Amino acid sequence: MKAQYSNLSILQGISLEDQELLLSMAKEVRFQAGDLILRDSDVASDFYVLVQGWVGIEMEVSTLELEQLTEDSGVVVPLPMLAPGQKVEATVLRSGEPFGEMGFLEKMRRSADVRAITSVVALQWDGIQLHHLLGTNHRLGYLFMKNLARLLAQRIRDVNLKWRSKI
Repeated sequence: MKAQYSNLSILQGISLEDQELLLSMAKEVRFQAGDLILRDSDVASDFYVLVQGWVGIEMEVSTLELEQLTEDSGVVVPLPMLAPGQKVEATVLRSGEPFGEMGFLEKMRRSADVRAITSVVALQWDGIQLHHLLGTNHRLGYLFMKNLARLLAQRIRDVNLKWRSKI
């Protein structure tokens, strides 16, 4: 299992020995298209990296969010017809991308559903065990969090470009 995952971005710059340690803690999980992987509002800290397939990040629309989207800063953003309670696909993640990171980092409720779009293979870490490892092995913790920050910064950049093209 270990060699096939050594090219994941989350492992970049991490020694082979520490990669093996991280990967020994991970469990390979599989999902079929349409499966709900993570549920909005569940309290969980498990962290995932998508190895194969695509997942959709889905968020439920509330009345308040609809008002904010159309009124913030006087900018009117053309929106599809949305109804409160409707699920909207916020983004799609592909191989190599993490998910479940907000629950992992903040130890709070999940902020969105994650649903398999295709057949999915992912690595899953128990958040408590991963936090312990990263807190006791400082170099590994630094490199892992640096890689996670880089991946999340890219995601923010992608969202910025997406929204910029709609304004």
